[in-house]
Amino acid sequence: MENSESRFDFRCGGAKSENVDVVRGECYEKYMKQYNKFGFPMFGFVIINFVLIALVCAIYSQIVRFKVNQLSRGNRNGDQERQLLEQETASLTGNKLFIAYCSQLSIRIVLGVIFIILQTQLFYPLKFSSKFNCYLTDGTTQPRSSSDNAQNSTLHYCHNQRAEKKTFWMYAVLTVNGILVAGILVETVYLLSRACIERSFMQDSKFLTTHLNLNRLLDGRKFQEFIKSTKKIIVQETEELLELQSPFVGNPGDHSTAKNLTLDQIYTNLVVIQNRETHDFTENREEQLKVYPRSRDENSQPKSMQDLLDVESKKVLIVGRPGIGKTLCCIKLLRDWALNKDFKATSGAQVHFNAVFFVKFRRFNSADDLSLKELLMRSEYFPTHDMDDKIWNHLQKNPKGVLMLFDGFDEFEHDEKKTKASPYPKSIEDRKPLQILYQWLVTGKLLKDASIVTTTRPTALSGIAHLKFDKSFEILGFSTEQIKEYIDKFAGDDKEAGETLWRHISSNMNLLSLCYIPVNSFIMCSSLSEIVQFESSGSVTLPSELTTIYKIAVKVFYFKHTKEFRDKHFTRKNYLSHNLPLAVEEKFKKLGRVAFEGIQEGN
Repeated sequence: MENSESRFDFRCGGAKSENVDVVRGECYEKYMKQYNKFGFPMFGFVIINFVLIALVCAIYSQIVRFKVNQLSRGNRNGDQERQLLEQETASLTGNKLFIAYCSQLSIRIVLGVIFIILQTQLFYPLKFSSKFNCYLTDGTTQPRSSSDNAQNSTLHYCHNQRAEKKTFWMYAVLTVNGILVAGILVETVYLLSRACIERSFMQDSKFLTTHLNLNRLLDGRKFQEFIKSTKKIIVQETEELLELQSPFVGNPGDHSTAKNLTLDQIYTNLVVIQNRETHDFTENREEQLKVYPRSRDENSQPKSMQDLLDVESKKVLIVGRPGIGKTLCCIKLLRDWALNKDFKATSGAQVHFNAVFFVKFRRFNSADDLSLKELLMRSEYFPTHDMDDKIWNHLQKNPKGVLMLFDGFDEFEHDEKKTKASPYPKSIEDRKPLQILYQWLVTGKLLKDASIVTTTRPTALSGIAHLKFDKSFEILGFSTEQIKEYIDKFAGDDKEAGETLWRHISSNMNLLSLCYIPVNSFIMCSSLSEIVQFESSGSVTLPSELTTIYKIAVKVFYFKHTKEFRDKHFTRKNYLSHNLPLAVEEKFKKLGRVAFEGIQEGN
């Protein structure tokens, strides 16, 4: 304000037109001498005032930094270790921190009082007058007495347009200084009186925790350490998922090395639509096969998974057929969070989560009672065997930053998925079956503002029909364009192999219709790419009969997901041969009989 003030805002009357600037300039100088005795600019006074006070705080923080860090380490190591540390280190005892804190308070009080006195008694008046009588002689000296004014000088009535604003801001500076001094004085009196009553209050460790709120600082720091370790585990364990490992393993030294994929390398966005999709099937089988992998219109284009969540939609349901990518979507969300990729919806709204937990329903049984804390501790990728009280308290106080991903409601092992409405929990420590805890979370009875995402197959929707979700989505898998994108990513640098796979799959509607389900795309690419790799260039013959491809696919499924085989290594020969172990043949005959009879009965 002082810098922008111009003398042209100061106007004086009674001067001839050719002398206006001279009169205004001389009268302005007289005005400033009367209302700013030492010529010290107001902006300079304000800057020095608050910079000095801030400097005292900065110097104090540097002086006590070492001791605070020592005491902080003591608190983080636990009470017993802290006591040992204090016994071994003499510098951790005493009341130096209390003295330093009171000293900086005293200095700030003194500075505040000094600036109040300087402002009101020395530099500036409490009120700047807008009216000013200015006497100017025809020479350079002002009349010595008022009696000489009329004879030797001319009176000019001047007006300062900024006087009221200057008065307001100087009162504002005075008020701020007064409030600061009063507040610090009250705190100083409180500290001294408490120290007189309770001598131990002055001890460094107690003063730090009771008055300077070290516990709150440590809670936040401990929570950040917990989140950092959680993210590290998620990034490591989701880099190369078991589901993306190649079903074919070559011998050491062979060029037939396994082609394991990473989530970042292979993940392809899915077609996700709001609510549920309806299909109009015709009697023509060829037309039926075109329904699922067809190109989508603008209303059902692939959406970023971040679009599922926003500030208004905190309870979200995702429905999808088996193998459609529900679990992988959750893992991708989890990995993006761990890699610090902010969730930003197409609307532009940005959603930030401090903590994300991934819960798989199949890990739990309905007969087990557990608390919400125990549920979180049994979530996937949880970094420790226990949750510190500080971390647990932080989560309870900040539920808006919590995202919980519940995957596979259809895989929950209990007979009656639909649970009657339960009363409000007595406390957050209540131990109940998972279906009740889950219901409380979705209905907001626990962690009210937390975001909850649930995935399920359509067959299990009746079990959660009584729950209200802000939004529901259906994953439709891959469109034709996305199948091609997936194949290109699968082939990687081998562009020729990718083109061969796409040309073969896209020319066969039976194969293409299978690939809209991502897991089928993986199996199809895994199976056919082995043949492409070992056939001589230019003479690649890929199987087009569904029976042959089904045999390969069934083996891929069976060997990867059966306990007695999943940890064994199989080569391309095992998958492409027409023979199975005898024990396996007997199992498949039984399955075949069940399937045939089920078809006959329309079941």
